[in-house]
Amino acid sequence: MEGLKKAYGTIVFYEDSATVRQFQDKFPAYHDIFPEWSVQSGGMHQFVLWTALEAEGLGANLQHYQVVESVSKKAAEMFGVSESWDMAAQLVFGGVEEGGRPTEAKEKKSTDETVKVFGA
Repeated sequence: MEGLKKAYGTIVFYEDSATVRQFQDKFPAYHDIFPEWSVQSGGMHQFVLWTALEAEGLGANLQHYQVVESVSKKAAEMFGVSESWDMAAQLVFGGVEEGGRPTEAKEKKSTDETVKVFGA
């Protein structure tokens, strides 16, 4: 947490459970899938903003605190967000310090193991 204090800023992502429920009620055939779609939509927004920050030369890291109720409650009080908003993630951004990025390559599986292409 100490390292996060040096950040230039943070973006907090929320999922609005009230809106998800409205869509579940409005489109009952898709009732069970709306929560998943909401999470997927949030993930796309997180990825795009992280990519944009990186493209501007900023460092960024994504934290997921939704399972830590005390952090979610404190953030909700601090920002005055609706009780129907569920904290999903926090994207912290700032300058890149020496040693702030991993220098060792991560071990990865080959593309043949992780990507399957079907058809022509």
